[in-house]
Amino acid sequence: MIRCISSRTSSGKGITPPNLSDVILLRPTTITGDGWTNSVVADQADEPDPSTTYALRTAEFALFSAGPDQQLNPFIRADPGGFNADNIVVTGR
Repeated sequence: MIRCISSRTSSGKGITPPNLSDVILLRPTTITGDGWTNSVVADQADEPDPSTTYALRTAEFALFSAGPDQQLNPFIRADPGGFNADNIVVTGR
């Protein structure tokens, strides 16, 4: 199953709209290179981690798949057991 998540929201005056890096489920399990940044929202792991990518932070939409095992933990980005490692996220503008 593939889900489409959009960052387009109507916001009131003075309110910063959320971006897709605030959706912990969409964050990559590993971040390499210089493309990393921090999100406003940290995950709910034992050691909260706000790491995300610039591409996710600036995307207008994301397609998500839970991968071959069709399982996910929406509250953590990176986990030692690799539970979310097979998740697939594709972003676009």
